[in-house]
Amino acid sequence: DGDCASPEGCITVQVQAPEILKAPTVEARKALNRFIRDEWLTASFGQSGSADLATLAEGLFAQRRQFLSESPGRTAKWWVRRGIEVIYQDDHAVSLRYGDDSYTGGESPIDEVLLASFDPATARRLTLADLLAPGSDETVRALAAERYRQVRFAPPGGPLPLEGHFAVVEAGLL
Repeated sequence: DGDCASPEGCITVQVQAPEILKAPTVEARKALNRFIRDEWLTASFGQSGSADLATLAEGLFAQRRQFLSESPGRTAKWWVRRGIEVIYQDDHAVSLRYGDDSYTGGESPIDEVLLASFDPATARRLTLADLLAPGSDETVRALAAERYRQVRFAPPGGPLPLEGHFAVVEAGLL
């Protein structure tokens, strides 16, 4: 929307998402596709329920036009790049990665990654309790928090919430 060569700028929207075609049951396939569409894609546009991508993109175009009308003389080159991919699958787990790189008029761009793993037979989202030996949960959380703080150069603190921020992969947990 808009002319990227003009002083007002434009908005570009790119979305990539898989459609799950095979699963052990029709119900599991539908549930996984519903999660991808409703919980991650539609929700990432600030909506709930189901909406087609053209409608979601049009909502962003309208937000940008409103931003420009309320801020005469401002330029606004906005972008939204969102993608979901299957990063791992076997008979016991299907893992998805959601990535968002966007700028929609705020102080700084957004760069977000979400992870989720599911039981492929039921499409039930897996929790750490499903994957870890009893009693190891706090140790894993503390190790993950320590590593996160090393990578992000963050000060020491308590454990970080991991639910919704891990996935089963071939090498273990991501």
